[in-house]
Amino acid sequence: MKKVKLIVTSGDQHANSLVGLCPPEYEREGGGVTKPSPAQVRSWNNWLDFWGNVGNTKASLDAEVIAVFLGDLVDKNYRNPAGLISVHDPDIIELGLKVIQPALEVCDRHFIIRGTAAHTGGLGALEELIARESGAVPDPETGAHSWWWLPLLVYGTRFSFRHHPHTKGFRPWTQQPALARESAIVMFECAKRGYTIPDVSVFAHVHHYGDSGDATHPRVFFTPPWQWTSDFGFRLGVAEDVEPLGGILFTVTEDGWTFRARRYFPKERDPWKIQ
Repeated sequence: MKKVKLIVTSGDQHANSLVGLCPPEYEREGGGVTKPSPAQVRSWNNWLDFWGNVGNTKASLDAEVIAVFLGDLVDKNYRNPAGLISVHDPDIIELGLKVIQPALEVCDRHFIIRGTAAHTGGLGALEELIARESGAVPDPETGAHSWWWLPLLVYGTRFSFRHHPHTKGFRPWTQQPALARESAIVMFECAKRGYTIPDVSVFAHVHHYGDSGDATHPRVFFTPPWQWTSDFGFRLGVAEDVEPLGGILFTVTEDGWTFRARRYFPKERDPWKIQ
């Protein structure tokens, strides 16, 4: 039987944001209890379903599961403290650990990528502390338990994981060209330095799903978020076009790789009716 590894990647959980992932009940230091909003209840149920599905796939394929959290796992957005559950670091770290627990119950090893300083602190401080506490695979070159960039070789398939892409596009007519641009940038930068071009490059940060397609090398993916629209998103004009939540599961064998994006589309909001 072929050996199989499942590389499961997701980003932008933004635990501690009022629209990020939150378990059914969270007790802060000092005894205060936070309960999620109805929208957060839905996203948490989606999160449990996502990792439950990974567990079922793991069992059916007898595979090893490697989880890659692609940054902005937690949120301490200094620009918008009103949008946070707590500004106390121990609370945020504990909440982040609770959020990744369903994943840790399924995966055999996990990596944590550092996200944006505005959300996770200078040098990814909060994600580094969560990585240490959760036993994430460390970076042997830096000694840190979290990574800025994770190059991963799996049965001959070369992956690259980072939080920030070089480029992005948010409009329907610019999203796909941005993925093609990102692929070209990665290819040229590797060629310029004499590096091996990855087969698959995966990024988060842009809060929408994207796939550059098999005509590009590397093939580039942007992961869906796990945070509902924040006030920043509304300021950008995102109101009715709420991005589905989700992640990507790569199945890798010696023969190559396949992928499946699992996404959770929000129900269309009913209009307020004047009787």
